[in-house]
Order: sequence, then structure tokens, then C-alpha cells
Amino acid sequence: IIAMALLAVASPLKTLNPTLSPSPSPSRRRGLLLGSSHLRLPPLLSRSGRLRCSAGYGDAAAPQQAAPTTQRPDEIPWSRELCNSVRLIGTVGTDIELRQLPSGASVARGRIAVWKSATETTWVTLAFWDDLAVMASEHVKQGDRIFVSGRLVSDTVEEGPEKRQVYYKVVVQQFNFIESFQPVRLYSESSQDGMDLTRVESMEIMLVMILPLVQLRIKREIT
Repeated sequence: IIAMALLAVASPLKTLNPTLSPSPSPSRRRGLLLGSSHLRLPPLLSRSGRLRCSAGYGDAAAPQQAAPTTQRPDEIPWSRELCNSVRLIGTVGTDIELRQLPSGASVARGRIAVWKSATETTWVTLAFWDDLAVMASEHVKQGDRIFVSGRLVSDTVEEGPEKRQVYYKVVVQQFNFIESFQPVRLYSESSQDGMDLTRVESMEIMLVMILPLVQLRIKREIT
């Protein structure tokens, strides 16, 4: 086995790094098998030399992760209600439609517009079940502003061969009406100083709603 390994190293066709002397005669080849006097290796690298590898291990080293600059949020206990919880305030866009299922359950559907900015509104589909469905169909009308809380669920609809569409909706578990804005009156007979203090809060809310519209108009005029 040692002789075969030395022949493989000494062969000029299979050796890349070693520098060999001319092919020896058969008598000298036997001497080559017993010793390494005819095998000359390249000189070793100097201490100042640098051995490089094509794999580039130094370049592939993972960078160190920077230390966080913010505090880690606190942990909270697990809660079934928090796993899937949605709360929204919006304006009802359609009247609530009530249906009776063959199983006897009642279901009602509607949509609300959630105001995000002066020019952007998100429409959300609502689903009410059983007693809540009957209540919503009797009291909720188009244009009402309501608060809803519930769970986000999805419906998958087959719209064609190998084509599915996923729709999301909120299954309402609780809803309430939002107090309507009252007209702002700067004078009231019941107020001694001539200012109806009960309307100040309504006036502030209206200013908050109007301010984004004014800012948007000013921005458009500037651009």
C-alpha cells in the first residue's frame, strides 16, 4: 500500500504541487520506492507569507449582531382573548342583513368604513350571530357610528378551477353606538358667562377632525 501511494505521488500526470526530477530508470525507481531522495517538495512558506484559501472562510464569517438600543418589551400572561382580538370604530356603510340558517341560527352581515386619514378609508365586513345578529338588524342603520370588538376570521371561496379567494371579516362579540356630535353653541341661557361649557368637548373633537383636511389642502397648494 505504501509503494502504491508513493507511485501516485511520483507520477508526473497526477501530481500538481510537487516538483519531480526526470523519470528514473527501473533500477532507480526501486530506490525511489524505498526512499524519498528523488522527490523534491516546494519550499515552505515564510513566516511572513499568507496562505489563502479559495473558500474564503474569513469573508464568510457571520457579522456580529449589534447590541439592542431599546428595552425589551415586558412579557404578559397568555390569554385566549388576546390571541385573536379586534377592536374598531367606524361608520356603517350598509344596512344590516339578517338571515335564518337551516340549523336555526341567526346571522347578520354588514360593513363599516374605518376612517384612517382624510383621503383613505378601510372597509371591514362584519358578521353577527344569534341574539347579537337580531339586535344589530333592529338597531344598526346605515350611517351609524359604532364600536365593535370581536375576532378576525377568513372565508375561502372557490371562484374557478384552481382559483381560490380568501375574504376576511370580523365576527362581532360586542358592539356599542358612538355618541353623535352635537352642534357647537357658543351661547346658552343656562351659562352665566355666555359660553356653553358642555359643548366645549364636542367643539374640540370637530376641530381634530377638520384639522387634517386643512393640512392636506395647504400641502396641495404649496406643491
